[in-house]
Amino acid sequence: MQSLKYIIPSWMLLCFSSNLFGQCTGDEVEFTMTVSTDQYGFEVYWEIVPFGNDCGQEVLHFGGNANQINCDNAGTQVATDTGQGYDNSSVNEE
Repeated sequence: MQSLKYIIPSWMLLCFSSNLFGQCTGDEVEFTMTVSTDQYGFEVYWEIVPFGNDCGQEVLHFGGNANQINCDNAGTQVATDTGQGYDNSSVNEE
């Protein structure tokens, strides 16, 4: 029974350690976004902007093929893959 007084606090520390040592400050939250593509993954572009902002204004984070597809154009067709964007038919964690 004596060892129980050491096991319970150790268990609690293990369970809640992610909250104690998180990378986010008090006014931030962590999130994960899953980007699933079809056979045209190269044609994906997305942005995270503050609420009420238009595309391209105060961009917090973006992903995909910003070289060919962005806020200023509808995308241009290119003959070769530049290595940007996502693979076709893939699932990507951001």
